Amino acid sequence: NVGVDPYPGATLMRNGSASVAFGDFHSATAEFETDDPVASVAAFYGSKFPAASVTTSGERTSIVAGEKGNMTTIIIEPEGGKTRIHVAKITGKSLGSTN
Repeated sequence: NVGVDPYPGATLMRNGSASVAFGDFHSATAEFETDDPVASVAAFYGSKFPAASVTTSGERTSIVAGEKGNMTTIIIEPEGGKTRIHVAKITGKSLGSTN
């Protein structure tokens, strides 16, 4: 569970998901692909995380959202004539702590 719905119509890449636990931390990742342009995918995820930090560099968009104990990162970029979507969620009780 990466904590956000997949982009509508996107397909999960082969071997495109993983889940790892280490101590208090848990990481879940998924990689999707769509024919839609980067801008459309970025707008979709931007609406899911309106307070997120959004960075665009060339054709790549990064969205980072979080609160104490939970962080979601979404990287959207063109690849092979399609748009690749990398979603990662990290949770842990000390994530985001200033200690």
